[in-house]
Amino acid sequence: MQHRMPGSGLFAVLRGIDTQRAVEVADVAVSAEFDMIEVTTNSPNPWSTLRRLSERHAGTAVGGAGTVLGTDDVRRVADCGEQLVVSPNMNIEVIGQTKTPGLLSVRGCFTPTKVFSALEASADAIKLFPEAACSPETVAASHAVISGDVPIFVTGGVGASRMSAYVRAGANGFGVGSSLCKVGKLMEEIRRDANELVGSFRHALKQARS
Repeated sequence: MQHRMPGSGLFAVLRGIDTQRAVEVADVAVSAEFDMIEVTTNSPNPWSTLRRLSERHAGTAVGGAGTVLGTDDVRRVADCGEQLVVSPNMNIEVIGQTKTPGLLSVRGCFTPTKVFSALEASADAIKLFPEAACSPETVAASHAVISGDVPIFVTGGVGASRMSAYVRAGANGFGVGSSLCKVGKLMEEIRRDANELVGSFRHALKQARS
């Protein structure tokens, strides 16, 4: 089965938290209308978490694994019933393994050479990472040389205040981790920030289209 990549939206990046906490945060993110949920493979029990999320949010949010560095983890994503394979690097072998069962490949790239290599290998979307080393001008330059049909997501430290500039430059969405959830953060704070992030993204989209 070939899955379809959302053309825009927000990733909730769940990193370094256990299954129960991840399920709670994912529930909040989905309720706030995040489009995608990513559980990084360097989290405690990531595959148990993915199976739980697949059961809870199938058809509501696109889910999958992040920090996928090898083909074995791609197979585990499929076994969990999830769709997304997100990586911080550009690995052609991982892209190929991802596309074989029809999963969605989101590749971390930073240079035009890596972006083109990822697209030639049939990646579904590009992740510009990290945001701290990126800029709206980077997004605009990337869109100038690749198809407008390929979503570009900015990840790694993006906050609500920076979204408008990136969306005006052509960013299709964002991956948010620490802006949403970190150790010791209360659930009511996560709920507040999830709604703020979604609201800021929608406002940025509206501004860019006006």
